[in-house]
Amino acid sequence: MMWGWNYYDGWGWIGMTAVILLLVVLAIGMIGAFRRPRQESDSAIAELRRRLAAGEINHEDFEKTKKLLQG
Repeated sequence: MMWGWNYYDGWGWIGMTAVILLLVVLAIGMIGAFRRPRQESDSAIAELRRRLAAGEINHEDFEKTKKLLQG
């Protein structure tokens, strides 16, 4: 026992378990967020390609906008 507090008494182990579970969930969420492809960017680039193919924009505008979307 340290300073009158025992880790195994009361809520200590429950609190520590909750903190560990929270950290694991956050880590899994962050890994999933980084591995997931960006749907908005993909659909925006697809629309940009469609506009280029239709002749609505030129190649320079396409490249400039594509860089903005990806960066």
